[in-house]
Amino acid sequence: MGFNASSLGIEELDYDFNPFVEATGTTPEPSSEQMDTFRAVLAELFPMKLGENGKAVLDREKFDALADDEVPVDDRFKAALEAFTSGQPSAAEFSALPFRQQRAYIGWIVGLFFSSPEA
Repeated sequence: MGFNASSLGIEELDYDFNPFVEATGTTPEPSSEQMDTFRAVLAELFPMKLGENGKAVLDREKFDALADDEVPVDDRFKAALEAFTSGQPSAAEFSALPFRQQRAYIGWIVGLFFSSPEA
């Protein structure tokens, strides 16, 4: 049969923020440009370096220096996330979630696109 894109079992990017926020929907598949832009923002907002064990760790010095920027890191991240998801969910909807639900959603959406197969 060869390659068949519709048979890959790739699920829709559905989200449901209920009961915390009245927000449900499907995030459109991000474009290559959205992927590149979001990756660049992540690299800027969460600078990494090699740790003593040879694994990537947050460069705390560079990260702490971002606190001097006029726009807080959290606001910049939420704006980048909204651009990556084409506003579905919006930054306002995402921001209304409790902290742990926010972090779980971040882990889910970022993990889908940026985790290595070995992770």
